[in-house]
Amino acid sequence: MNIKENPITTAATVIGAIATILGALWAFDGHYASAADLQIVQQTFAQQITQQRADDLDDKVFALQLKKNEQKGKLSPTDQAMLDRYTRKLNEVQTQLKSVPVK
Repeated sequence: MNIKENPITTAATVIGAIATILGALWAFDGHYASAADLQIVQQTFAQQITQQRADDLDDKVFALQLKKNEQKGKLSPTDQAMLDRYTRKLNEVQTQLKSVPVK
């Protein structure tokens, strides 16, 4: 049979192909995140990493301050340098966390 002889078969084939393509696009869109969703996940993840860094630095500062209190306000030059550095870094990270909008 020729296409010209059976337009109903041709129309059914075209409609079937279009439905298949639309179904595939719908399934593809439903299974993969949009760019906006991915960006939100990345920002959240980056914020969580930054918060973890702040918590880690805070723990180090706390430990050195305890050591300083135990030693009657005196730390070795190395420990004092570490305390100063950790405190400076903690302030930087906390400032960074405050500047990021919460979503």
